[in-house]
Amino acid sequence: MAAYLSLLEDEGPNLRRPYADVVRGKIRELRIHYSSNQYRALYFFHVRDQIVLVHAFSKKTQQLKEKAIELAESRMEEWMRRFPAGGGV
Repeated sequence: MAAYLSLLEDEGPNLRRPYADVVRGKIRELRIHYSSNQYRALYFFHVRDQIVLVHAFSKKTQQLKEKAIELAESRMEEWMRRFPAGGGV
């Protein structure tokens, strides 16, 4: 996971498949492959170069589940309400 996050940090919004992809709206996915397992970390970019991870899970089906996308969107909206100018840690 750390190597993929480092790659995302280095490439930012320019990171594309097979490492990252747009899910819907501002939500993007970091596509992590480890051994025979696949994992996804959903994130968005906020205020310049800030990357906010909102949900991560083990991917077991071909398509992302709608509930996972909705949860990520809900967390993104909450983050943007709480930290409109950026923030967090």
